Amino acid sequence: MAEPSTSLAQSKYRRGTILGLTVAEVFILLLFLLMLVFLVLSQEQERRLEEQQREMAQQQQQMGELQAFKDTWEEPLAGMETPDEVVALKRWRDEVGANSQGGETQRLLNQLVEAQRERGEAEAERRELAAENERLLAEQERQREKLEEQQERNENLRQQGEAYRELAEEQRILREKGQNPPCWYEVVPTANGGTREKAFYLFDIAVFDQHMIVRQRPIPPGGADDDSSRTYAEEAADLPLQAVRYNTPLANNEVEDLLGPIFTAGKESKVRTYSCVFFAQIWDETSDNAKERWQQAHDRILEGLFGTFTVRDEPWQPM
Repeated sequence: MAEPSTSLAQSKYRRGTILGLTVAEVFILLLFLLMLVFLVLSQEQERRLEEQQREMAQQQQQMGELQAFKDTWEEPLAGMETPDEVVALKRWRDEVGANSQGGETQRLLNQLVEAQRERGEAEAERRELAAENERLLAEQERQREKLEEQQERNENLRQQGEAYRELAEEQRILREKGQNPPCWYEVVPTANGGTREKAFYLFDIAVFDQHMIVRQRPIPPGGADDDSSRTYAEEAADLPLQAVRYNTPLANNEVEDLLGPIFTAGKESKVRTYSCVFFAQIWDETSDNAKERWQQAHDRILEGLFGTFTVRDEPWQPM
């Protein structure tokens, strides 16, 4: 009965893939590619910055050479006293300055301006790359959050699928075994050639006018081979059977308190893989004028705890 569910789960899984990959795996590949692009851009930016630093060092060296050249004629000029010498030196200075401005000096100044321009462009590009990096990091964070949300949705869907499978299995068992199937049973043939599960009785219970008496029946041999590899004796060791006060008058509330945990173990699938109930044989030992007491004990208490069979052709044997 599990094969259709497995096929359906695999079909749903294939419909949720892209080129053989899940959505989560596609997101991880996209993030990896974005990180590679960012690494390449960062390395290119570092290379260009190193080239600009070398050019700036060369420009600073050339500016030093210009300053030394300037010092060669500014210091002698400061020591001249005669007007003729001053005029001659000024003329020479102006000629040198004009030649320099039209020649090497202008070239160096142009290089400096160009270097400053390139440096500005590089700084603008660096800021642009930094902004792009921030954008990529923000996008990466958004993708991570989406991936976590998708994983959470997948986990919720998985849990819902588990719940649906458990419900489907419970419904299948109810269809096959009926409502409240016995926890302990033996498989016996039926008149039409099939089989059925005949319940083993766990207790004998007698209802009296003022109390009830519980007797434990022998643990049946074997086990439920079609549902568990454990024997009934091994399962009985996990039930609170020793806490029950046997062959002792018990009030209604004592019966419910002592036998209720056994009912709970069956209904919560702690005995079988499905919800089940234990069975008990019941005797009516009430007096003729106390049949309301019998109805209350049988219908409201015992049938709420067990599958019951009322014994009418066999007397209750006191211990």
